[in-house]
Amino acid sequence: MKKAIVIYQSLHHENTKKLLEGMGEKCPFDMVSVSEAESINLMEYEIIGFASGIFYGKLHNSILEFVKINPTMPDKCFVIFTSGSNNKKYANSLIRLLEEQNRRVLGVYHCKGFDTYGLWKWIGGIARNHPNREDVEKGIAFIEKFIK
Repeated sequence: MKKAIVIYQSLHHENTKKLLEGMGEKCPFDMVSVSEAESINLMEYEIIGFASGIFYGKLHNSILEFVKINPTMPDKCFVIFTSGSNNKKYANSLIRLLEEQNRRVLGVYHCKGFDTYGLWKWIGGIARNHPNREDVEKGIAFIEKFIK
């Protein structure tokens, strides 16, 4: 089993954190917020994941900044995100950044997350009840490919 860590930023409804906590019930990986990650020796890990909700069409800026200023981390990476819509392109800016640093992006997993931001709040939000158990199970299948 490979030692893995996921660095996340989860605000608003904490969809990403809920997803990761559900995945962590069946998958052995460490999980820390981006603010906590600054004090961790990331080279103790073989694989690193980055997870976030979507803010203005991309992963949270704190994740992007963390990657920019932390050159010492594992070369094998993956990305997880939750969003109200199902747009796969939200992770592109992080993927480009990781690839520019010659890191290997193993894959991207995304699922819907309850969203009441902006205009969505007037209709009660979108993607209610997400992430759900099925989202978590798919996330488990995604991460198991890398850590087993």
